[in-house]
Amino acid sequence: MHLETPRLTLSPLTAADRDFYFAIEREPSVMAFVADNRSDADIDAMFQSACRPWQKESEHWLSLVVREKESGAPIGIHGFRATWAHRQAELGFLFMPAFQGKGYAKEATQAVIALAKELGFHKLTAVVTSGNEPSAKLLEKNGFAREGVLKEHFLLRGKWHDDWHYGLLLGQ
Repeated sequence: MHLETPRLTLSPLTAADRDFYFAIEREPSVMAFVADNRSDADIDAMFQSACRPWQKESEHWLSLVVREKESGAPIGIHGFRATWAHRQAELGFLFMPAFQGKGYAKEATQAVIALAKELGFHKLTAVVTSGNEPSAKLLEKNGFAREGVLKEHFLLRGKWHDDWHYGLLLGQ
C-alpha cells in the first residue's frame, strides 16, 4: 500500500523506520497530548506491532510513514485502527515539530480518508485530548465533527483531561 499526494508519500512502516519511530515517540512536543514518557521496551513493542502486515480486518494500527517527496525525509506517522465488523476506524497521526503548520498533516489526512473510503469503511473517528487545538482544527478542516466530550477521561502526566470525540461519515 502506497499513497501519494502532491508533496508527500505515505507507505507502511518497516524495520528501516525504527530510528524515526523512536525519535517521534520521544519528541516531547509531539507526545504532550498523547502519552506519558514510554520506556524503550514499550516503544519497541509498539514499533514491532506497527510493522506487522495490515489488512482492514487487523486489530493493530495501520501505521504509514509520511515522507516529503522532495527530500524523502520522514516527517510523520499517520494511519488508523480498524473495527471492521462495524466498518469504522480510529484515525491517528503524529508529525515532527519542524513539519507542523505547513499543511502536510492536512494533505496526509485527506489521503488517509480517501484510503478508508476506498476500503469500504463507513465512518472514521478520532480522539483528541482537551487542549490539543491544532489536532482538533486539523480534523475539523477535514470534515470531522466533534460528537462528544468524555469528562476527565484521560490521565496524562498526573492530571485528568477531557477526551474530545470526533467523527466523519464517509458516505458509502
